[in-house]
Amino acid sequence: MTEQTQSMDIFLKEYEEKEQVRSTFNRFGWALVALLAVWYGFLFLTSFIVGVMEVTGIPAMDFYDRYVLIFNELGLVLGIVSAMLVMRSVPKHEIVQEPLGFKRFLKYIVVVMAIGMAGNLIGQVILAVWNGATGNEAGGEVDEILLGSDYLISFLMIGIVAPFLEEFLFRKLLIDHTRRYGELVCIVTSGVLFGLFHGNFTQFFYAFGLGSLFAYIYLKSGNFFVVFASHAIFNVLSGILPAIMMEKGSDLTFALYMLAYLAVVITGVVLLIIGAQGFKPKKGEISLSKKKMAEAVLVNPGMITAVLLMLALMILSLFTFTV
Repeated sequence: MTEQTQSMDIFLKEYEEKEQVRSTFNRFGWALVALLAVWYGFLFLTSFIVGVMEVTGIPAMDFYDRYVLIFNELGLVLGIVSAMLVMRSVPKHEIVQEPLGFKRFLKYIVVVMAIGMAGNLIGQVILAVWNGATGNEAGGEVDEILLGSDYLISFLMIGIVAPFLEEFLFRKLLIDHTRRYGELVCIVTSGVLFGLFHGNFTQFFYAFGLGSLFAYIYLKSGNFFVVFASHAIFNVLSGILPAIMMEKGSDLTFALYMLAYLAVVITGVVLLIIGAQGFKPKKGEISLSKKKMAEAVLVNPGMITAVLLMLALMILSLFTFTV
C-alpha cells in the first residue's frame, strides 16, 4: 500500500466518522425542535382554551393557574415523546453500570449543590446588571411559580417529574446516542443544551454547570436513577424547601437552613477543585480533532435550528411585556 493510498484511506475514514457525528447531532437537534414545538404548542393551546372559556362565562383561569405546573410537565411529556420518535432510528450505545457507593453519591450531591449555587449567583448578577441598565424586571418567573403554587404539586412536578423528564432527555436519550464520540463531547453538549433548554438567563448558568456534572456522573455510573436522584435532591433542597421556609417558617429557621446550605456549598467547592485536578475525559470509538468534532456537532441544520430557537427564548426572557 502506497503512502498516497494510506492518506486517502485516513481521509475517507475521518470523513465517514465526521458524517456519523453530524448525522447524530442533526437528528438530536431536530428532536429538540420537535419537542419545543409540541411543548409550547400544547401550552399555547391550553391557555387559548382557558381564555375562550373565560370569555364565554366558564371560570377556568383559577384552575389553570393552580395547576399550571401539571400542564407544563404534561406538555413536556408530549414533547419528549416527539423527540424520541425523531431519534428512534439512531443507534444507541448504552453505558455499562458500575457500582456506586453511598459515600461517593453523597460527594456528588455536595458538588451538585456547590455548582448550582455558583451558577445561580452568576445568573442573578448578570440579570441584575441587565435589569438595572434597561429598567426591566425580568427573571422572577421561577420564584413566582414556586411561591404561588401548591407545595405538594410543586414537590411532585419540580421535585420528581421535571428531574425525571429532563434527565431522560439530556442524559439518557442524548448520551446513549453520543457516548461513542467521547466523554468530553457528551459532557459539553449535554451541559450547553441543558442550559439553553431552560430558556432564560437566570437558570442558564447553573443549568449548564449541573448538566455537565450530571453528564459526568451518568458516564461514570451508567445509572440513570443516580442522576435523576441527584437532580431531584437539588431541586428540592435549593428551590422547593427554601420557598416553603420563606412562607411558612420563621426567619431564624430560614437563616439556619441557609447557613447549613452555605457550609455544604463550601465543602462542594473544595471537593470540586480536588476532583477536577484528576479529570481526564475518555476518548470514544470515534475520535476526531476538536475542530472537526465541533464542526460536526454544531454545523448541521438540526442543531443550528434548535440552538437559535432556544437562544431566541433566552433573549425574550430578558424583556418584560405588559398587556
